[in-house]
Amino acid sequence: RYTISYNANGGSGYMEEQEVIGVGDTVFAILKPNGFSPTGEGYHFNGWNNGTYFNGYYYVWLSSDTTISAQWSNL
Repeated sequence: RYTISYNANGGSGYMEEQEVIGVGDTVFAILKPNGFSPTGEGYHFNGWNNGTYFNGYYYVWLSSDTTISAQWSNL
C-alpha cells in the first residue's frame, strides 16, 4: 500500500492524496486527472513529474510513497 501526494508546483488548488494497493513490492498506479490551475498567464498543464523524470503520461510505477508534481509549460 502506497500513497501518492500531489504538488501544484507553482499552480493553485488542492488535490487529495491517492492510496494505491497492489500485489508485490512495485505497483502500477493510474494518476488522477489534474485538479490544479496555472497561476501564470499563458501556462497550461503538461503532465506529471515525479522528481526523477518527466512523465507526460498519467501513470507511474511505485515502490514507495511518492509525491507527483504538476508540470507547467508556457504557451
